Amino acid sequence: MLILLVLILSFLSVSDIGVTNLTNNPAGDFEPMWSTDGKQIAFYSDREPDGKCKYKIFIMNADGTNQHKLPGSDCDFRPVWSSNGRRLAFDSARDGNHEIYTVNADDSDLRRLTNSSDYDSSPRWSPDGTSIVYFSGLSEIEYGNSKIYIMKTDGTERKNLTNSDGSDTYPFFSPDGGKIVFTSYRDGNAEIYVMNTDGSAQKRITKNPARDDNARWSADGKFIGFGTNRDRNYEIYVLDYRDEKVFNLTNDSSNDVDISWSQDGRSIAFSSDRSGNYEIYSAKFLEN
Repeated sequence: MLILLVLILSFLSVSDIGVTNLTNNPAGDFEPMWSTDGKQIAFYSDREPDGKCKYKIFIMNADGTNQHKLPGSDCDFRPVWSSNGRRLAFDSARDGNHEIYTVNADDSDLRRLTNSSDYDSSPRWSPDGTSIVYFSGLSEIEYGNSKIYIMKTDGTERKNLTNSDGSDTYPFFSPDGGKIVFTSYRDGNAEIYVMNTDGSAQKRITKNPARDDNARWSADGKFIGFGTNRDRNYEIYVLDYRDEKVFNLTNDSSNDVDISWSQDGRSIAFSSDRSGNYEIYSAKFLEN
């Protein structure tokens, strides 16, 4: 009986073993990102709609306690922690156009890294802390034929990594820093691709008529999680990078998106509208 129970548990998805609601308010909470020490989660929210625009960056403990706004945040999106946990990178429209910024976790030493008329978004730190990858397009609508760029963390030495006919978005470094996973529309719909950090060896790793989007590598390099509407509503799927097999991680009638892996690989955070509005949830991850 015990052996049978272990076999059953080994194939459960996160929805089967229980999900913890970390935020609970009438606003929307989006794109959680775990800190590298596993103690905090950053996200953006429209729960304080004052200021230039309604979206701000918030930080909370991994159990959902001590939720607070980054003091100077206004019109900010998609925060991500540096590898040492001291700084956050994010994109912001605080100066009228979406640009890439970094700031210390205590809201000091704000730095603007890009300055263009394009829509610069979704920055991600390299594991060694020397580079930031992001995408840039003509507009937010369908990302304006956006391309992926890499630059030093001070905004210098910007290099274009992709130049396809479709938009390339949401880049994310592999934990060893050798590859970047990203979303591309070059084949007519959103698919997940992987490339080397110099832009070479671009390879598609999903093939489905649905929209596969916003992929993020697990900290051990074994898995790539992404959002997809393969089941009509959005669910979180995981691709095993060792054999490229794909399995459904969440299974709910709501929309589950924006997976973030804890550093130990045992938990995920994600955003879901299962309560009626988008909130941040966490769950244990059982490897299939």
